Order: sequence, then structure tokens, then C-alpha cells
Amino acid sequence: MTKEQWIEKYGDGLLDAYHNLYILCLEEDGVADQNTPHWQEWKQFDAALVSLGLLEADEEPEEEDELDYTNDATHWDEWAADQRYDVYRDLALEGYEY
Repeated sequence: MTKEQWIEKYGDGLLDAYHNLYILCLEEDGVADQNTPHWQEWKQFDAALVSLGLLEADEEPEEEDELDYTNDATHWDEWAADQRYDVYRDLALEGYEY
């Protein structure tokens, strides 16, 4: 039996067990403390299902750049240029020539 056949045969049962273990973790330990043995087992199971291709890996949240709220002339010139670009782009999309 190939890996693909094995996953096709047992995949639904594995996903069902995954969700049931998740429910157990929530009922037993809640969400606040995810360092308990139940949560550790669930994380290992999650990693195993990701490696099998049954689940997709969680994406790491992108770090947001800190916004610079300066009031210098360069900031306002860039802002005005962005606004002008948006207006001309919108006009072009609507079919107007400028």
C-alpha cells in the first residue's frame, strides 16, 4: 500500500481523532494553559498530520511595520503622491483619460 492509498484509507479517521483530541484538550485544560500534556500531545499529532499532508501548516503572523506618524514635509509629500496616484489609477480604471 502506498502512502497516498494509506492516507486515503485512514485520513478521515485521523482527522476525526485530531478534532476529538482538540475537543478533549478544550474540555480538560481550556485555552489559557496550552503547556499541559493534552495540548502537547495534540501539537505532536498536529505536526504529524501536517507532515502527512492531511493538514496545512499554520502560517506565522506577519510582523507589522510600526507606523510612522511624523508630520514632516516628506511624509506629507509621499501621502499626497499616493493620493494622486490612487485618483489617476481609479480614473484610468473607469475609462477616463487625463
